[in-house]
Amino acid sequence: MLTKNLRISNLSKTLAKRARRPAGANAAAPLAPEYMPVHFTNADEYVHLNKEGIPVQNYNNQIIDIQTYDQEVMELVNEEAERQRRSIDLIASSNIPVAGINECTTILGNKSSPGYPNGRFFNGDETIDKIERLCCKRALEAFELDDKQWHVNVQTLSGSVANLAAFNSICEPGDTILALCTKVGGGHHTYGLQDENNNPTGLYSKVYNFEYYHVNEDSTINYEDAYRKALECKPKVIIAGASTYPREIDWKKFRRICDETGAIMMADIAHGFGLKIAGVNKAPFPHADIVTASTSKSMRGPRAGVIYCKKRYAEKVDASVFPGIMGAPQNNCIGSLAMTFKYCKSQEYKEYCERTVDNSRTIASELSKRGNKIVTGGTDTNIMMWDVKPYGIPASNVMTIGEALNIQFNCTTLPSDKTMNYKGQGGIRLGTNVISARGYQHDDCKEVARYLDEMIHISHSLEKPGTNVYTEAIALKDLAIEVEEFAYKFPLPGLTSQHIF
Repeated sequence: MLTKNLRISNLSKTLAKRARRPAGANAAAPLAPEYMPVHFTNADEYVHLNKEGIPVQNYNNQIIDIQTYDQEVMELVNEEAERQRRSIDLIASSNIPVAGINECTTILGNKSSPGYPNGRFFNGDETIDKIERLCCKRALEAFELDDKQWHVNVQTLSGSVANLAAFNSICEPGDTILALCTKVGGGHHTYGLQDENNNPTGLYSKVYNFEYYHVNEDSTINYEDAYRKALECKPKVIIAGASTYPREIDWKKFRRICDETGAIMMADIAHGFGLKIAGVNKAPFPHADIVTASTSKSMRGPRAGVIYCKKRYAEKVDASVFPGIMGAPQNNCIGSLAMTFKYCKSQEYKEYCERTVDNSRTIASELSKRGNKIVTGGTDTNIMMWDVKPYGIPASNVMTIGEALNIQFNCTTLPSDKTMNYKGQGGIRLGTNVISARGYQHDDCKEVARYLDEMIHISHSLEKPGTNVYTEAIALKDLAIEVEEFAYKFPLPGLTSQHIF
């Protein structure tokens, strides 16, 4: 039988007495390490048994006491845990994984397994194959997809890598890809980075020719412009997706555009992946040919990416991921992802996603009531866009004040911005993934909106000539204390004490 690790406290005295050295062996000689260790964390708490169930010494039990081995790192880890506890995290791409899911699959990372189930480059992957197949099965079940018509790859390391792998699977260098404008429309940087003179600056834009459709005056996607542009540039691929866009996307309209222009439809649902699994937002199936997603944002999974595709693209997608771009996958992430897909089908997760969108709408509505300008007038998702240009200050200055208040978010360009320069950006992107995971409810988000409104007014006052800086500094300090006391009321999932270690 497979021998296992057992806590010493659970071993009976009778079992301990069974430990005997072989006849004629030197009394000082150690026992032979005939065991198969599974997992251990502390040498004082675990013992190994040999095939006969007898405790034996483990020569290779090199265990680090995490509390004393590297106090410098541990202090920094605890410092970060404390920062998160006292902060209001409104970064749209952040989230807190479901407690325990990442930790319990750590041992899977011990195995290097380049390739795919039944086609690995190394042996010893029978169990790893089972885990990856299970993850793929659950990924398809998440959207009730028929495995005879759809395929999924769960090996990519992030949503960005998934995008690159998708491009590489269906495009040749120089092919045209039509996407939402990355400069001022809300498109992701993987849709081709360019400087202010339209020179390509990122890998994606150096390999492929990116063309762009834009948004309307109200900052919603201009589908007519996408159609006109597709007729004009005849793209190989049209991306339906965004990084900074608060509204639902009309997948059917993009399908019609692709059908009329002969383009492959790729949907990028990185931010809203979890919301779509829960049915809170509409999914791009069956309209898209290829779908990419990030699993660490609204999904609350490990930091990884997935690629769904119609069956006819399966071989090209897999070959693009491995060996085209990656080596061995992170099996621990695949194991965690399999467990997360199961969690995403629970009622608890659906309620979390509903709360995430409700919290987003509450903050957007409350900011509007206080005279602030919300891009598109609201939100359908976990993301809001806040236009701070009416205050005459760059978003980067507001972010500096937010840092002093322990409120985190990011600056972004808006359709009305004239430059992509960081100091010239006029928008703030807000997201509710993290605060919803911490348990924020409707009324709590009203308070968050009040803090944000006070933050922008302090930022504005500090920019005015003749402002009493001392008075504003006092107001800033008082608000920071209030924010910290408020944030402490909401525990971090998985953190049960003040310090992690």
